[in-house]
Amino acid sequence: MLLAPALVLAQQVVPTVQSTFVMAGGEAYVPSPVYVVKPVTPDEVYGWSPDGTRLATVSATTGASPRSIENKLANGLSPHGNTRIGVWSKDTGRAVDVFVAQNATTGIGGFTFAGSTLVFATFDGGVGSTVHRLWTSRAGQSARPLDLAGFTGGAQFVASKSGDAVLLTSGPRAWVLKENATLPVSFQGYEALSARGLTPKGRALVAAMKQASPMEMFEVDFATGTAARIEEPTLPRVDAVFDGPFVLDVYRLNGRRLGPFTIDHRADHLDEKPAMIAEEDGGYRMDVVEASGEKRRRIPFVHEMSSTVFTSPDFLNIAFVSNKTLMVRSLVKVSEKERKRLLGEK
Repeated sequence: MLLAPALVLAQQVVPTVQSTFVMAGGEAYVPSPVYVVKPVTPDEVYGWSPDGTRLATVSATTGASPRSIENKLANGLSPHGNTRIGVWSKDTGRAVDVFVAQNATTGIGGFTFAGSTLVFATFDGGVGSTVHRLWTSRAGQSARPLDLAGFTGGAQFVASKSGDAVLLTSGPRAWVLKENATLPVSFQGYEALSARGLTPKGRALVAAMKQASPMEMFEVDFATGTAARIEEPTLPRVDAVFDGPFVLDVYRLNGRRLGPFTIDHRADHLDEKPAMIAEEDGGYRMDVVEASGEKRRRIPFVHEMSSTVFTSPDFLNIAFVSNKTLMVRSLVKVSEKERKRLLGEK
């Protein structure tokens, strides 16, 4: 079978050398210890703050047995139990719950970070119910209600890489959420909004709809809160989502390569899609490799993973699940003196 030219190019081997550190932007990084965060349940989801200092953990299954959860998920049903959302902080090394529902019908309807502040929505009455409240949690403190004039039902979030986020409702209303402020976004004349992710320019991509009219696409500027209509949006490539200073190279424990999470067409990998690790796939090893250079340094980073890894926006922090436990490991920038020592400079 003939390979596509891009794939042939992608499989050209770039030599790597085993190292105790990696370089990016002239800075040297070493791996941190592995931090144990908390036990996990099968359907938990996670999300990093833009600066990689906080990790949100959301679980809707704290009141059900693992077997019951798995059976319900396999049949497309929502598991019941107290819904909770917590935050792990790199500063303290601890995970704390910031919201725990008081009944089995309340759930989390979406979450994001605005800077270091966690913002999330709750619904009541089961899956598909209208969002009834917004909440914020600062510095891992207990969540408090967030009141926005005109907020009604439904909540979708689009987070920027710089730390702001766009909140969309089914109203349709929209706001830019900042660390300590909110900016309303005007979609006057439209009846429904849908979040479509980030554009290559780093703006929020929003679909706006009104009755008996074609769907229209808008870019929302996180800095100003202005929405500009665009004709044909250019969506980022799959690999652009994972575009960072390092390549995360994944192998099965038997040595068979799965390919890197960061798609680098100059590096050696097996296919053009990011490697995703499923719960049932068993153990893996993941190495961190420099993204450029004729010879690239490689450091072992995570071993015996058993679930998808979650990389922070700055690509320096990785959350992963092993033995039903959520763990975190980081790349830490060393001092100038230590950098020179590692590089053998005077």
